[in-house]
Amino acid sequence: MVDQFRYDYLTRFSDLFSARGIGRLKREGASWVDANYDHVPTYTAPGHATLMTGAWPSETGIIANDWYDPASEKKITSVTDDDTLLLGGRPDQKGKSPRRLLCSTIGDELRLVSNDRSKVIGISAKDRSAILPAGRHANAAYWFSTDNGNMVSSNYYFNQVPQWVTNFNQSRLVDKWFGAHWDRLLSSEDQYLKRAGKDNVPWENQDKSSNDTNYFPHVVTGGADKRRQSLLSRSITRRSPTIY
Repeated sequence: MVDQFRYDYLTRFSDLFSARGIGRLKREGASWVDANYDHVPTYTAPGHATLMTGAWPSETGIIANDWYDPASEKKITSVTDDDTLLLGGRPDQKGKSPRRLLCSTIGDELRLVSNDRSKVIGISAKDRSAILPAGRHANAAYWFSTDNGNMVSSNYYFNQVPQWVTNFNQSRLVDKWFGAHWDRLLSSEDQYLKRAGKDNVPWENQDKSSNDTNYFPHVVTGGADKRRQSLLSRSITRRSPTIY
């Protein structure tokens, strides 16, 4: 599954796909052109739940990314669980869990059929995409915290994160990318014009929390003035593909 990857991208960008990546899927896979979503809404959280359970949002309980909860009289997310604590976050910060997911995922069934010998772990930049696809009986789920740059988890799974997660967080890899330059991969402007149009357009959504422009190149700051822990004295330049 590739989020927001429209079908026409397969032809518009086909000559740029590597032979071992999407190019291999095109070459050795199958293309189904008459595919439709049979559920509403097509937000990411309901999609995660439907994809991994085979059930509709009305059955999984994951009806949106967030919604108003009459029981608590407040807005919640698909993974809100105030009975848990976040591991790797601020002291006493509330955690997240799959308790609102009402159906069994593929991972849950693997754990069940193997008497818990199977290992099911969710890892993602977002909490919901780490938690929901992994299911209710996963061994672990880890996601990126924009508060402190750590990979965090919840005491729904265990009482403390494994030592390798602590070591990973202490390395502060995310800080190394502060100030990095995100530029287009191709040098010719025409290569982009014929596929995606102009880069600088007035209707493109822009993060108002930063002083960045809505066209390339970008300087990676996340809206912050400085990195929280300086590990490099020089900026890093990396050329990456443009995603429209």
